[in-house]
Amino acid sequence: MAYSSVAPDQASARDVRKKGHGGSLLDPRDRSLHFADGAVDSDGAYSDSGSDADGPPACWAAAWKCYVATLIVYLLLVGLGHLLAPHTRMRWVVLVSLGIILVSGPLFSYCLNSTVSSIVHKAVERFDQRHLGVDIDVGHITSHLGRGYVSLHDFVIHNPDGGKYKSPYLLNARCAVIDVDMWMYIRSFGKHIEIENIVFKDVDVIFEKTWSSSNIHEVLDFMEERKQKKEEEGKTKTQGGKASASISGKDPEQGGKPGDKKGGKKEGKGAKCTADQTELVLRRVVVEEVGLRVEAQMLGGFGMRLEISDIHYHDFATEVGESMADDVARVLLTSILKSAIVNAAGKSLSDKLF
Repeated sequence: MAYSSVAPDQASARDVRKKGHGGSLLDPRDRSLHFADGAVDSDGAYSDSGSDADGPPACWAAAWKCYVATLIVYLLLVGLGHLLAPHTRMRWVVLVSLGIILVSGPLFSYCLNSTVSSIVHKAVERFDQRHLGVDIDVGHITSHLGRGYVSLHDFVIHNPDGGKYKSPYLLNARCAVIDVDMWMYIRSFGKHIEIENIVFKDVDVIFEKTWSSSNIHEVLDFMEERKQKKEEEGKTKTQGGKASASISGKDPEQGGKPGDKKGGKKEGKGAKCTADQTELVLRRVVVEEVGLRVEAQMLGGFGMRLEISDIHYHDFATEVGESMADDVARVLLTSILKSAIVNAAGKSLSDKLF
């Protein structure tokens, strides 16, 4: 899947948006929220295990070349240092070391930021068709590891495939800022991801209605079917594990033979898989400057555009309770759409549509 630097028909779709809508980008460093945990499936989009078919990021090759060049320069300077008098040799070594630190520090930071941006790009690419059933395009990604946040620009969720929808996209966000607790991520060796703030700025949603369905309902139905399928697979695995334990003559609840005095549950593969899962905690969620356009194909694509109020979650993990990656996306998308319909036509119509 290719990532375009400009979203399709992005400028024309935003020309009709009203200017002067209030609100500014939320400060991504707000740490005034409490903590709560939730588990993410180990095969979700946030798993960094396994190799990518496209190979390592291109910036790794540039980083390796810069490292080799720096090493060669260092060896040359050290060789020149041996030609100096003994009383000036130590001063020379100190100056060379400081110079290398000053040069390699920004270079390392640049390469690390580029690598993180590439990893986020790959994660989005693996997430879209698998969890939403539609393509996602990102114009470009900038990471600021020193401040602990990543910015996604021109974030576009396209319509379902099939060619029956004429609108350029389903959702378009000019900017999305994701603030990650880097210290928690490093301390847990990548097993715990806590997103302290996620802010969507200048969001444009197109609700296109056909005779039988809509672009929004197709995406929501896809995510709901995937959720039910995953729950059924989980039940099948659980029943299979209990059946295996019964055949082997062990108590599936106690993890030992019947009549075993020690009893107690033993940690098996199931417990190990739970421990190996990556935890995702989502805190504050803000969706600012949301615009909704309702289009009806039976009316030749005509419709109306609405400006709706901002959407705020002070603690998504506590208020919503979802922590699976696809569940988070489903709840966020549903919340945006329901808020749009509530502001436009009232709660009763929103409940009927969703």
